[in-house]
Amino acid sequence: MTTIQRQVLFALCTAVLVASCSDKSDTSSSTADGNFAQSDSAIEPADEDASTGKDAGDRPVHPRDAAVRHDAAAPPGPAEAGAAEAGTSKPDAATDANNPPPTSKGTPVFVAVGYAGRRVRSTDLGLTWTDDVSLGGGGDDQFLLRAVTFGKGLFVATGWKILTSPDGRSGTWTERTISGQQWLGGVQFGNNAFVATGGYGFSANSPDGISWSSAGSLNTQASRSLAFGAGKFVTATDAGNWWSSTDGESWTVMSGGHQTQVAYCNGTFKDESSCTGTFSARDRAVGEGVTVRAVNGDLQRSTNDVNFTTVLSQGQAFEAVAFGYVE
Repeated sequence: MTTIQRQVLFALCTAVLVASCSDKSDTSSSTADGNFAQSDSAIEPADEDASTGKDAGDRPVHPRDAAVRHDAAAPPGPAEAGAAEAGTSKPDAATDANNPPPTSKGTPVFVAVGYAGRRVRSTDLGLTWTDDVSLGGGGDDQFLLRAVTFGKGLFVATGWKILTSPDGRSGTWTERTISGQQWLGGVQFGNNAFVATGGYGFSANSPDGISWSSAGSLNTQASRSLAFGAGKFVTATDAGNWWSSTDGESWTVMSGGHQTQVAYCNGTFKDESSCTGTFSARDRAVGEGVTVRAVNGDLQRSTNDVNFTTVLSQGQAFEAVAFGYVE
C-alpha cells in the first residue's frame, strides 16, 4: 500500500468514528432534555415568576395564589389611598363632625324660630342653616313665634299660632288651633305630652302636638318660659312666680321672687342666668355635644358651652331653639 492510499484510508476511518460519536451524544442530550421537561411540567419552581417576570397566565395558579395575586394587583380604594398618604385612615362623611350621620335615633336636626314667624333648620349640628321661611309682620304681633320644642317625631312652635313640622323643612309646617287661645310663650314635651303656657295665665296641652286643648290657669299671670325636668313642668311668670304641673291641667305655685327665665340644669330648676355647663332652655338647645342658643336675635353655636360663635345673624330675630332626631 502506497503512502497515498494509507492517508486516504486514515481519513475515511476518522470520519466514520466522528459520525458515530456525534449520534451517541445527540441521543443522550435529547433524553436528558425530555426528562427535564417532564419534571418541569409536574413541579414548577416556586420562584419561577419572581425570577423570570412571567405573569400568572404563563402557568396554572392555585386558587389561594390567585386570591393573593388579585389583592396585590388591585388598586387601592379611596380610603386606603388616603391612609397611605396621611399615615392613618381618613374619616368618611358618616363620621365627619361637619356632616353628622343619621343615627339609630334618626338624623339630628336643630330648629330655630322667632319674629315674623321665622323658622330655620340645621342638619349639620348648627354650622349652616336652611329652609328659612317666615309668615309676615315682624314685631310683637300674631306672627311672632316665641318658643319651640320637639317630641314624638314633631317640632312644635308656639306664639299666637301653633305650627308643627316633622322635620323643620320649609313646606312641611302645619298650623294647629285651640279654642280661646292666647299667645303661648313657652312649650315643652315631657311625660309623653306637650304642654304650653302663655298670656294672661293661659295654658294648653296636647297628647301628640296636633290636637290641642285649653288647660289649667295660672291666675292671669303671663308666662314667657317653660322648663321640664324630674317629671314636672315649671313655668316662670312676669310676676316672678314659678308654677309647677305634671300635665298642664292643674298648676301650683312653687316659689316667687324670680327675675329671669326658668331652666332645668344640674338636676334642679333654676333661674336660667344661674345655670352653668350644658343645659337646655327656651332659648337654647343641646344635641350631639353641640349647644345652639338665641342671643340678641342671633344664633350662636358652641361645642363646650364656653366659647360661642355666631352662625346666623341676618334677617328677623330668633327667640327659641329646639333639637330633635327626625326620620
